[in-house]
This record gives sequence, structure tokens and C-alpha cells, in this order.
Amino acid sequence: MSKGTRKLTGFLWAMLLAIISFFVIYIFFQDVSLKAFGVSMKHPEKIGQIVSDAVKNTTDKVAGAVSEAVDKVVDKTADKAAEMVASSLEESLDPEKLAESVDLEGVDLENVSGAAE
Repeated sequence: MSKGTRKLTGFLWAMLLAIISFFVIYIFFQDVSLKAFGVSMKHPEKIGQIVSDAVKNTTDKVAGAVSEAVDKVVDKTADKAAEMVASSLEESLDPEKLAESVDLEGVDLENVSGAAE
């Protein structure tokens, strides 16, 4: 057996012993568990409160992050759409292109301007 394997095996045995010791103290010596670990089977409301606080905080953080990400995406999309609309309007209202697309042959411009007055 190599030195690294012995170290890993020793570590795993120590972890197993620590886990078993915790549960023995937690189940059979509840006063010691409350003093040493801060939790015991006699006071399950503390565990429930800790878990509910952790769930609430995590939910709030995730909701905030998702909301921020969605806001950024919406802002970028709106900016890009506004740019596209502005550029297409500039193209369509270009006087040269507008004059090319409108056929003014046969239209009496003097009467048109007089009718507007």
C-alpha cells in the first residue's frame, strides 16, 4: 500500500468516525448536542428556522439576479430595436430615394401649392 493510499484511507476513516460520533451525540445526548453543535432533537424549531431563513435568502438572491439579467436583456433589445427603426426611417426618408420613388410627371405643381392655401 502506498503512502498516498494510506493517507486517503486514514482520512476516510476519520470522516466516518466524525459522522457517526455526531449522530450518536445528536440522538442520544441531546443536551450535549445543543451545547456543542447548537442543534438537538429537543429543539427542532431552531433547525426549521435556520432552514427557512436559508431558503428565503437564497430565493431572494436568485430572484434578484434573474430580474437584473432580464432587465439587461430587455434594455439591450429595446436599444437595438430603436437603432434599427431609426436607421430604416433615415433610409426611407432620404430625399434622393424619395424623389426617385415618386413619379411627378403629369402633376401640375403650381395648382397643388395653390390648392393648399
